[in-house]
Amino acid sequence: MPRQNPEEEAVLYSGCKINLYLRITGRLANGYHSLQSFMLPLKNPFDTLRISPGKQPGLTLICAEKYLDVRNNTLQKAYALFRPEAAACPDLKVVLEKNVPAGAGLGGGSADAAALLLFLEQDLEKTAGSGLGREKLLEIAAKVGMDVPFFILNQPAWVYGMGEKLLPCALACDKIYLVLVCPDIHVSTAWAYAEWDKMQLTRQQAQDTNLPFTEFNLQYLFNSFEQTVFACFPQLVEIKQKLFELGAVNALMSGSGSSLFGLFYARTQAKAAENVFKRLGFRVYTQAIIQGRRQVGQGNGF
Repeated sequence: MPRQNPEEEAVLYSGCKINLYLRITGRLANGYHSLQSFMLPLKNPFDTLRISPGKQPGLTLICAEKYLDVRNNTLQKAYALFRPEAAACPDLKVVLEKNVPAGAGLGGGSADAAALLLFLEQDLEKTAGSGLGREKLLEIAAKVGMDVPFFILNQPAWVYGMGEKLLPCALACDKIYLVLVCPDIHVSTAWAYAEWDKMQLTRQQAQDTNLPFTEFNLQYLFNSFEQTVFACFPQLVEIKQKLFELGAVNALMSGSGSSLFGLFYARTQAKAAENVFKRLGFRVYTQAIIQGRRQVGQGNGF
C-alpha cells in the first residue's frame, strides 16, 4: 500500500514463484531465449521491503544479501524505468530483507521489482491523481526482467516469449500439498542458458507444444533446464529422487534451479517429507495448493 504521509514507512511482502512447466523454445538473434512456461505464485518464502523517504536523489537500496549488488539490480532498474514516465516519483530508501533464496529459480528479484512498481503506481495515483495504467506498468515490467510481468499479474498463468506474454490459467487439481526444498546451491540463470546452448538443445526443442490453454494439469510437469543443471549439480538429482521416495506424486526443479518441489496428495506425507529435509539441513517450505485461481493457502498451508 502507498504511504499515508511522506514520513511513514511502507512495508511490502514479496513472494516468489515455481515453474510447473518450462520449455525453452528457441534462442533469439539478440542472444536472449524464448520460452513457454506455466508459473504458479507462492506466498512463502517471501522478501520484505521497507520503504521510506530517501535522503538522496533516486533509490537508495540497503540489503545484506551477498549475491545482490545494491547498485545494479531489479529494484534499481524498475525505479529507473518508472521515474521518467511518472509525473511525480519520490526519492526512496528501500531496506530489503531477503528470505527468498538467490539463484534458486524462484524469481525473488523479479517479485521484488514488481512489488516496487506496484508501490510506485499506487503512490503516483495518490499524489498525481492517476497512475501510468496497467498496460504501461506491464511494459515497464517486461523491460526490467522476464518474470516481472508475471508478478504484476500475480496469478497462475502461461508465460510466453520473453515473459511479456501472459495468459491467466486455472490449475486443474484437487487440494494438493507442495513441499519446496531449497538447497544451499546458487545457480546462475545466465550460466544455465549458456549450458543449454552448449548442449545444442535449441534445435531439438525450439518449438511450442500444443498444451491446453484453459487449465493446467499436473501431468504436464516439465523443465528444459533439468538436463543441463542436473549434469553439473548431482545433489539436485538426489533431492528429486528423495521427494519421490517420500511419496511425491510428481517432482520438478523450478526455473533454472536450484530449488525443487514435490507434490503430495496427503497432508501427512507432505509434513513427513518436510521434516526429513529439515533434518538433512535444507530450507523447506510446505503449503497447500487449492483447485482454481485462488491457489495458495496462507502461511505454511497447515
